[in-house]
Amino acid sequence: MSTEFTEAEKQFLGSSMSIFRAWFAEITMPDDSIWRVHTASGRKVIDGVTWEGVGNPDKHQLISVGDVVDSRFGETAKMEIILSGFTSEFLASIKEQAANIEGQSATIYWACFDPETETIWPSGLKLLFRGKLSAPSRHWGNADGQRFRIVNINIESEFSAINFEWGGLWNYSGQLERYPGDQGLQFVGVDVQEVIVA
Repeated sequence: MSTEFTEAEKQFLGSSMSIFRAWFAEITMPDDSIWRVHTASGRKVIDGVTWEGVGNPDKHQLISVGDVVDSRFGETAKMEIILSGFTSEFLASIKEQAANIEGQSATIYWACFDPETETIWPSGLKLLFRGKLSAPSRHWGNADGQRFRIVNINIESEFSAINFEWGGLWNYSGQLERYPGDQGLQFVGVDVQEVIVA
């Protein structure tokens, strides 16, 4: 992949006092619906596809895209995204669907645009990262007098599980499958009360 800009891109980048970069996320949900959201404001149509931005209160909003975290031994490359714009009912349904959301496909793109004219550069969307969703985590509360409901999801590299066997469950029955007769993990998930005798 070339890191150089084309002449058309250079001309666009030099044509305005300020140029912004926006992230675009395409997320497949368990019901096969596709969320297309971006970090700029309003609605953008690129190559006939509509992307919802911040400022549409009736739609889900992509409010943050983290750095791509390099892979290390035993873990995969990943990036975190934060979504907002959920009703309390929908946030509750995210918990119920968490197992089905995990493993769904997600793709992150980026594009430059002129904030004065809302014009996207001629190259359209550039692929940044493609992978699978991790289980979502939900957060809600008040901050500075404003209520918030957000969902954090990691997008793990599409190569995350390659060449790795499934390790089984980390409980007593999973340990017995790995090592018959082993007593390890026997009390995982069991409430233990310590009685101190003086």
